[in-house]
Amino acid sequence: MKRIIKLLSLLLVIHLAAAQDTYTNPVVTPVAADPSVIRTEDGTFYLYATQDDWADGQGNHYIPMFKSTDLVTWEFIGDAFEAPPSWKEGGGFMWAPDISFYDGTYYLYYASSLWGDPNPCIGLATATSPEGPWEDLGRAVFCSEDIGVRNSIDAFVWYENSERTMVWGSWNNIYAVSLNNDGTEVVGEKTQLADTRFEAPHIIKRDNFYYLFVSSGSCCEGENSTYTTWVGRSENLLGPYLDSSERDLRYGGGEVVLYRNDVWVGPGHTSVVTDDAGEDWLVYHAIPANDPRLPNDVNRRPTLIDKIIWSDGWPIVNNGDGPSSEPQPVPTIAPR
Repeated sequence: MKRIIKLLSLLLVIHLAAAQDTYTNPVVTPVAADPSVIRTEDGTFYLYATQDDWADGQGNHYIPMFKSTDLVTWEFIGDAFEAPPSWKEGGGFMWAPDISFYDGTYYLYYASSLWGDPNPCIGLATATSPEGPWEDLGRAVFCSEDIGVRNSIDAFVWYENSERTMVWGSWNNIYAVSLNNDGTEVVGEKTQLADTRFEAPHIIKRDNFYYLFVSSGSCCEGENSTYTTWVGRSENLLGPYLDSSERDLRYGGGEVVLYRNDVWVGPGHTSVVTDDAGEDWLVYHAIPANDPRLPNDVNRRPTLIDKIIWSDGWPIVNNGDGPSSEPQPVPTIAPR
């Protein structure tokens, strides 16, 4: 009997050790759509998500914030805002945040928009800590009517050589434009990067290429959502972005990275983060096909992560089979 107990104890230890080496999607629940992730100097990851009502009796969460030390276990630490800023005429929901850090300041860009809004805007809040408190700019960086692009949401800001470039757009082409030194105003003319199929741009640089990740299809139709993640690459930040067949994303090109499967639908609106082994991880939301909505009918869009395998210069996720649903090896995170 003692031997059996010892054996069972050993098996339990082995099981627990193995469990610590794997994770299973999703990693943030019940809702954390349009995730934007940053890692701070102390090694902590912070994730910011779109405004949603989690059916938890707390009403809307205005850009909920989460933190993690391992990319798989996340703690909700509060909302960036108590209520939407009042500067948007007609009001607006706070969608699609983008977090970045530059010269001692955290920059939290966000979309202020309603469904069918004729004049969506991009807002900005800043803080000296990734947890806030956040000070809103008190006006838009720009609105659709200012920039001449309908449905101007889904901002992403790229920093290079002390210059800032905002990339944004939703179903009315993806564009890039320079920002001024403090990131509060547009400078110069916009450049088209991709066509009207796409929204939710995110750029990384790997080796000699810039990679533009974008999403297409419907994000928010429950089990019928068709959101799909695509990519193109370019030797220049402003394009042209091409797929593996040299087709331009401005003219029908694009390489599919993530599509639905039997377990998850609508995978998209990505961020990319790198672990301490130099491996890249795609962070995105998706909808469980068999449980697509919360009790209040809000789309259940938790955050998922999956490792990117680079093959001949192109990203592959879960062998091309869509979001993973089985246990996966955890990211490599060195002790700090």
